[in-house]
Amino acid sequence: MLKNVAILTSGGDAPGMNVVCSIAIKYLISLNITPYLIYNGFKGIINKEFKKGSIKFANHIFNLGGSIIKSARFVEFEQKKVQEQAAQNLKELGIDALIVVGGDGSFIGASKLEQFNIKCIGIPASIDNDICASEYSIGFDTCLNTIKKAIMQIYDTSYSHHRCMIIETMGRNCGDLAFYGGLATNAKIIIISKLKIAKKDLIAKIKQIKEFENIIIVVSEHLYDCVQLAKEIEQETKIVTRANVLSHIQRGGAPSAFDAILATKLTIFAIEQLIIKNKSNVFVGIKNNCLITTPISENTNVNDSKTKQFQKYLKTWNLIQNIKN
Repeated sequence: MLKNVAILTSGGDAPGMNVVCSIAIKYLISLNITPYLIYNGFKGIINKEFKKGSIKFANHIFNLGGSIIKSARFVEFEQKKVQEQAAQNLKELGIDALIVVGGDGSFIGASKLEQFNIKCIGIPASIDNDICASEYSIGFDTCLNTIKKAIMQIYDTSYSHHRCMIIETMGRNCGDLAFYGGLATNAKIIIISKLKIAKKDLIAKIKQIKEFENIIIVVSEHLYDCVQLAKEIEQETKIVTRANVLSHIQRGGAPSAFDAILATKLTIFAIEQLIIKNKSNVFVGIKNNCLITTPISENTNVNDSKTKQFQKYLKTWNLIQNIKN
């Protein structure tokens, strides 16, 4: 029987991480297991930043955005000696298992501790939604709603002045935020990581839009220098064009209802797998509305099968967006 279970958040923060911590604390206490919080991710293990969780603390943090126990990227954890030190620190405190909340990099870090007999289970939290074995990761829906609100506010100005607006979203190598953000706001053009188009083709596409009141273009990050792209579009088309990089506004905020419920389901499921089913070195997820576990070794970051789905929908999207009055 496990006596002490620790929780940490790692990688980029995501709305709903605090829900995971809150539910985990309360559920573990109900099972007579002592919950520990590790501050500052894997770095916190090395620095021994441990603190016991309480019901009062759990109730306070539930609806807060970000990660109350902080998060940190810790590349040094790739070193064997650092992993050994982390395992030793956990054992000294009597930690029997570790719940890691984060993305694929966080899960890989967790898997390194298995070789030192530390049980680990992962819970996917990433605004990018780039965990291939789960249809949704915690934080994605909240971020998507933030993007939708921002685009619709930008839309008002673009409509008022007959402007072309470029909106750059986060997402790294995964196009979900731009793709669904564009669909949710009736964007004229959507460009995602795996389906990038050349600048000249984009400009040609804009020129084909003979009659317009405004043009909204939603783009995944790192595909273009959007400020420069806006200048080139304006120069070539004579349409006033502005770039809007949403940046870190997308990360913050209290979790949406969907993310709060998803975080609750995944946390309870993860603890049941860890305590009752005695599973470890897996991360939990959701597929076809069913809760599942996947070995950490099988996570391969962005799901390439999404690309075909995106191609299909973008083809139809482009068709219906180009229908003339």
